[in-house]
Amino acid sequence: MSAFFINPTLQPPKRFDMALFMENTDNLDPLTSEFLRLMPALESSGRYTVLDEDSRPDLLSYRIYGDTQYWWILLLYNQIIDVESLVTGTILLYPSISDLESLYFSLSAKERAST
Repeated sequence: MSAFFINPTLQPPKRFDMALFMENTDNLDPLTSEFLRLMPALESSGRYTVLDEDSRPDLLSYRIYGDTQYWWILLLYNQIIDVESLVTGTILLYPSISDLESLYFSLSAKERAST
């Protein structure tokens, strides 16, 4: 029987790394991304009230999604430009991972169809 252990050198895949959604990845311009333009219009799948101990975006992402890589989605979805505004009592809305994936795959299919 093998023992379970955590290997800190392994990193999870970054499925929703912001750079993946930029059309021109040389300059990472969010204004050219159809995904980033449409993502805030997704229906909210829940609400989360910020607690004092988890007011950092990466911790909020972990509490909501179980992964720290979605912090930028939470900020963009809630139109937060200053992380200092994440104070105790702030209510965050968030889209579901399945809705994010559906948007991503529909845009990918649309792009493939147009080429």
